[in-house]
Amino acid sequence: MMISLRSAVKNMLSALFWQNLFLGFRIRLASISKQKPADIQTLIDHRRPNYTIWVPMSSISVFLKNSELKPLFGDQRVRKPNITSMFWEGDWDLNIKSIDPHYLDASQSYRSVHQILIEGYHYTECDEYKAKLKAIKNNKRTARGGSVDELNLYFENLLNVAEAIRKDGYKSQDMINGDPDDEIGVFIGRNGEIIKPEDKFSGTHRFAIASCLGIDMVCVQLLAMHQQWADTNAHVLAGPKTKLEQHFN
Repeated sequence: MMISLRSAVKNMLSALFWQNLFLGFRIRLASISKQKPADIQTLIDHRRPNYTIWVPMSSISVFLKNSELKPLFGDQRVRKPNITSMFWEGDWDLNIKSIDPHYLDASQSYRSVHQILIEGYHYTECDEYKAKLKAIKNNKRTARGGSVDELNLYFENLLNVAEAIRKDGYKSQDMINGDPDDEIGVFIGRNGEIIKPEDKFSGTHRFAIASCLGIDMVCVQLLAMHQQWADTNAHVLAGPKTKLEQHFN
């Protein structure tokens, strides 16, 4: 009985992701026998279909260090492109920490935005800029560019993003014709908490900007969820995305 129930729930979740994430394109999946969540995930592109929802900033109150996720990634780097399953089992979500005050110490990106917007630093004085500048001077290319000019341009653009959010409110990537796979990445823990990853899962700077500016609602991309929560809340996941949004409001 438990085996058939589990198989039915996973079949429902797989159908949901195809139905809601590919703009209404209806695909009916064949019945799925008992299998691991990763087997279901092979039906979904490894880049994860664009599953985004709007949630209150107040609902994202905890984060998880990347080191806690290492067992899920094996030999791969702990980062978004290496996610292979939307359904995670195990104890990966048990060591979450409150964003306030611990995230300032844990995330250089989050701390640097805080230094610029709250503490009044010039961007060249923030921790992330100095770390990337040091790498560039050692002939290393960074995620923010391979030259000082590129590094400066990145942070100037970041300030423009902050000003746009301050002026016009938070916009989803879809609303600004951006990359739909570049929303703030989050996970859902076994108890239904929205978990912000430490870094490397998209949107940390924008999350920090929203936090510093007191933004009420942000658009997030659901990257993975605890299998236990998925099984218990199949009725929420089986409905439209608005039902999931209502669940977190």
